[in-house]
Amino acid sequence: MTGALQETFEKVKLHDVEIEKLKMNDKEQDSRIKLLEDQSIKLENTIMSENRDTRQTFVQYSNKISQQNEDLLDIVRSALGMKATTDSQQHEFRMAKWNTISTIFLKISGGLVAALGSGGIIYFAVQKFME
Repeated sequence: MTGALQETFEKVKLHDVEIEKLKMNDKEQDSRIKLLEDQSIKLENTIMSENRDTRQTFVQYSNKISQQNEDLLDIVRSALGMKATTDSQQHEFRMAKWNTISTIFLKISGGLVAALGSGGIIYFAVQKFME
């Protein structure tokens, strides 16, 4: 029985060695899992901070773009207002020009009609041809 006992003892000893190896593997696995968890937390924190920074940058650029759009819209409104002013000034200039031309024409034609109507030019013409 000592031989069987010796074999059992050797088997138990081998099992103890294997159990120790399994415990060592478990510790290594636990340390790897802990390292992965720590790295995962660091990665999560990095992603959250990058996301926050990206959102802040996006909001800043969005505000700048909105302000630039408003400025451009004001420029367009101002340009359209100047165009309307220029158009009305050109219209008024044309009206003043035609008003002046018509006034001059009416004065000349009125003078001619008055001279012809009074007989002064006819008298002058007759006098000139009779001489």
